[in-house]
Amino acid sequence: MAELEQVEPELASYVMEELSLVHRDLLTLAGPPKRTARLQKRVELLALTCVTALREAHLELWEGVWGTAQQTGGSPPDARHSPPKALPPVIPPPGTPPQGVPSTDPPPGPTSGQP
Repeated sequence: MAELEQVEPELASYVMEELSLVHRDLLTLAGPPKRTARLQKRVELLALTCVTALREAHLELWEGVWGTAQQTGGSPPDARHSPPKALPPVIPPPGTPPQGVPSTDPPPGPTSGQP
């Protein structure tokens, strides 16, 4: 978590806030404290592993895109088109559902049952 705080302070803050909410919810279940602490640690490791893997894959993608032009003899990109020094944080706006979660809105189409 300390490394994430150094490179992505906003993302680290968001992750820590969400993990503290998960911990609070786990405590309200009134399970054994040791099991709750172990489960909280597993959730934290899962979240940090996902964020780290996503950041590394994103960096590899950028290196692959910009490394290909230089290897094939193409001109190096100018400063306006160079890869970012640090990856931007991946934080959805508040109130938006996570990607991959089905919408609770009814599907579009006729409501009378006739085509």
